[in-house]
Amino acid sequence: MPLLGALSASKARLEAMSNALRLELAAWKIPVVVIEPGTTETEIFARAGAAADAAMQHADQERIGLYQAHLAAYEKAMDRFKPGPVDKVAEVIVRAVEARRPKRRYAVAEARTLGAILPKLPAGLRDRVLAGAVGLNGIKP
Repeated sequence: MPLLGALSASKARLEAMSNALRLELAAWKIPVVVIEPGTTETEIFARAGAAADAAMQHADQERIGLYQAHLAAYEKAMDRFKPGPVDKVAEVIVRAVEARRPKRRYAVAEARTLGAILPKLPAGLRDRVLAGAVGLNGIKP
């Protein structure tokens, strides 16, 4: 996701690690499952916002100016966006844990739709969809 590169990278790394562990532990019949929760209503957004605000206080104002339009568009888009409830994620986790033969991947309904469609789109279209979703279409430096 735009402006969430570090978070996206950490999730991709976790998924890659899980895929490797699944193969490594298969000999012992130890399942490794990836849960795709999607965006969930947790404290991470408030904490990240507070950390970003603190970082902005110490950042070079000229550099901040380069991203001002991006940040404003992203903030406006996020005001319209509502994360999903935690209980939906908990239900998926319980289903995975209780499964006799767990799937390799489980997704909360909201994540399933976006996660299934976006990777199949041509790169240019995917970029436009994501940029539009967070209000970055049409921003010029």
